[in-house]
Amino acid sequence: MEKTEKIYKVSEITLELKNLIEQKYLNIWIQGEISGITFASSGHAYFQLKDEKSQISCVLFRPIVQSLPLKIENGNEIIAIGRLGVYEPRGSYQLIIKQLYPVGMGELQIRFEELKKKLKEEGLFDLKYKKKLPFCPKKIGVITSATGAALQDILSISQRRSPQIKILIAPSLVQGKHASSSLIQAIAELEKREDIDLIVITRGGGSMEDLWCFNDENLARKIFQCKKPILSAVGHQSDFTICDLVADFRAATPSEAAETVFPDRQDLLLKIQNFQKQFIQSIRNQLQLKKYHIKKIFAQLKNPIFIIQNSIQKIDELQARLELVLQNQIALKKNHLNQLCQNLKQIPLTSKIASDKKQLLETTNRMKENILFLFQSKQNQLLQFNQELKLYNPHNFLKQGYARIVDSQGVVVRSISQVNLKEILSLELEDGSMEAEVQKKSLKLN
Repeated sequence: MEKTEKIYKVSEITLELKNLIEQKYLNIWIQGEISGITFASSGHAYFQLKDEKSQISCVLFRPIVQSLPLKIENGNEIIAIGRLGVYEPRGSYQLIIKQLYPVGMGELQIRFEELKKKLKEEGLFDLKYKKKLPFCPKKIGVITSATGAALQDILSISQRRSPQIKILIAPSLVQGKHASSSLIQAIAELEKREDIDLIVITRGGGSMEDLWCFNDENLARKIFQCKKPILSAVGHQSDFTICDLVADFRAATPSEAAETVFPDRQDLLLKIQNFQKQFIQSIRNQLQLKKYHIKKIFAQLKNPIFIIQNSIQKIDELQARLELVLQNQIALKKNHLNQLCQNLKQIPLTSKIASDKKQLLETTNRMKENILFLFQSKQNQLLQFNQELKLYNPHNFLKQGYARIVDSQGVVVRSISQVNLKEILSLELEDGSMEAEVQKKSLKLN
């Protein structure tokens, strides 16, 4: 048996094949017939996509199943778009479908629907991002073919309706391989100009192939990012492009676009006249109202004596009310004072004074007795303290034959451990002092 360079485990070779397949086939289109379809309780769908020679396992996850515009059944011929993946537990490869379409829908239509779905999910069609078109622009940039009928329609209608509005033509390819890049370049040039208020992208009708440059993803993103409002008018009423969906406004035809962006001059003049009439009438109404207020004020000021008399009358009324309040307050105070006087008259002052004097004398005597008692108590306490001080006076101990010993530093000696042999000590007795030399030390045994 010939030995190979490496012996793979099943899981190792499966993983290598998985990496190879999944990296190469990230976006693949496969046509075939649906067979053996089953729906799991999770909402995912599993089936085989087959032709007359072979078949491939497919999986549709629930979010994709729910968003499908068509019902999937056995026998349906479809074009599936997705990526190849390897299911490692079984070692089998399968198509994980992102989108599918019935056979018969052209490739361009499928690509259109794919891009439409992608940009919609990103929010490029949301109304909240749409910019308002100016009511009466001063200058409009038109991107179209310089020789096309669409440009002639716009120029003709603009001259009839609003000849005062200027037009800047940005010639561009509107069909073919390089048309989308030409349109992007034209938008970029007009976006730089400060005098341009609005950009119109337009061309006449045609087949889906003719209009395909207006379904370019880069063009759609340029329109979405443009800071100036853009109106799209591509093809006829039934034609719809990605450019129409992402633009700020869509007109069905070039003529409708011109009718939208070029206000009719006569209509504007009529509106201005109506505004002028309304303004004049509003001024007249305001003048009438002011006149009425002025007359009302003059009517009040015609006889100023009436105002003065009314003020004098109000002052008199306030004065009378004030006097009445003061009189009531004075009467209340008088009544209160009289009541106090009556209360004082009812009290016998002589007996009251005698009673208070007697009470004061008794209180004084009690205070004297208390002070004398306190003084005697403190005096006795002082005598007791003096006796105790005499008892503990150190001179009393000296009289009994004791001596007070201090060393040469003047420190009192309380233990033999404090002194050394030959050291001179001072001995203080009751009637004098003397010095002694330490000749011998001996400890007292307990």
